[in-house]
Amino acid sequence: ASKKRIKSLEEEASIAKILGEEVRNSVKEQLLELETMRIDLADALAENQSLLEAVQQSKTLESQKEQLVAAAESLEKEKDTLARENQSLVELNATLLSQKAAVVEERALLLG
Repeated sequence: ASKKRIKSLEEEASIAKILGEEVRNSVKEQLLELETMRIDLADALAENQSLLEAVQQSKTLESQKEQLVAAAESLEKEKDTLARENQSLVELNATLLSQKAAVVEERALLLG
């Protein structure tokens, strides 16, 4: 009976050893899976960060574009204003030249 009991305990110990090894292997596999998931998450996080930076850069560029468009519109208005002022000066110059010609003609008649 004692030998039978020892044999039974040895079989149970052997089964427990096998089960323990299976549990260890299962835990190792799960740890590997978790490490793979951690790496995948880190990669996804890095990709998300890159996308966020790209979106922020896009927003910055859009804002700069809007500022440049506004500046271009302002310059266009200034150009139009300067063109009108220049036209006025050209007309004034023509008037002054005409008046000068009249004075020269009058002087020639007086000296004449």
